[in-house]
Amino acid sequence: MSEQESGQALDWMLYHPWASIALIILVMSAISVLPYYFIHRFRQRPPSDATREMAVNIGFRIGTLHALILALIFSGAQEQYEQARETIAAEVIILSEAAHEIARLRNQDIDPVRAKFFEYIDVLEQDDTPAMDVHNIGNSDLIFREASQVSSEIYQALLAIEPEEEQQSITLDRIVSKLDQAFSLRLERVAATARGVSNLFWTLSVVGYVFLLLVFFVTPFSWIRSGLVALYSIYTGLTLFFIIEMSNPYLGLSSIDLSNLSAAFDTIETQVE
Repeated sequence: MSEQESGQALDWMLYHPWASIALIILVMSAISVLPYYFIHRFRQRPPSDATREMAVNIGFRIGTLHALILALIFSGAQEQYEQARETIAAEVIILSEAAHEIARLRNQDIDPVRAKFFEYIDVLEQDDTPAMDVHNIGNSDLIFREASQVSSEIYQALLAIEPEEEQQSITLDRIVSKLDQAFSLRLERVAATARGVSNLFWTLSVVGYVFLLLVFFVTPFSWIRSGLVALYSIYTGLTLFFIIEMSNPYLGLSSIDLSNLSAAFDTIETQVE
C-alpha cells in the first residue's frame, strides 16, 4: 500500500470511527479464529507437551514485551493529546490577554493594530479550524501563508506606533510579548496534526501480535479458547485504533471540540472593540 493510499485509509477510519470499530472487531476475530480452526482441522497430530511448554514460555516473554510497547506508545499518544488540549486553552487565554491590552492602549495609532488583530482572529476561525487534520495540513498552504502574513503585518503596525508616555511603551511591550506567545502556541497547535506514530512501532506491533497468535495456535483447539484468542485480538486492534485517534487529536471519537475555539475567538473580538 502506497503512502497516499494508507493516508486515505487513515482518514476514512478517523472520519468513520464507529464503522472502523465494527470493522476491527470483525477482521480481528476472523484473522484469529479462522486460522486457529483450520490449523486444528488439518493438523495430523498435536504438538508434544514439551513443544507446548516451550511455546507458552516464549509466548509469555513476547506477550510481556508486546504489552510494554503498546503501553508506552499509548501513553505517549495520550500525552500528545492532552498537550494539544492544553495548547488550545493557552492560546485562547493569551489572545484574550493581548486583546485586553490592545483595548487598554489609548493611542491614535492603535487602530491599524486592532484591525489586523481582527483579521488574524478571522483567519484562525475560518482557515485553521476546518484544516485541523493530517490530510488538509499536508495539502494546503493556506493555513501557513495567511496567518503568518497577518501576524507579520501586526508586528509592522505595532512598530509604527510612537508611545506618547512610558505607560504606553510598557503596554506595547506586553502586547508584543503576548502575541509572540500566541503565535508560537498556534504553531504548536498546528504541529499537533502532523504528529503520528513511527512505522517501526507499527511493524513491531504487527510482528508481536502475529508471534503471539502462533503461540496460541500450538494449544489444542476449542471454541472457548478460540473465543479468548478473538477477545485478545479485538482488544489489541482497538488499542491500536485509539492510539491512531489520539495521534490525530482533532478527528475521531476523542477529537477535541474546536467549536469552543470558534466561540472563544468571537468573544476575543468583542474585547478589542
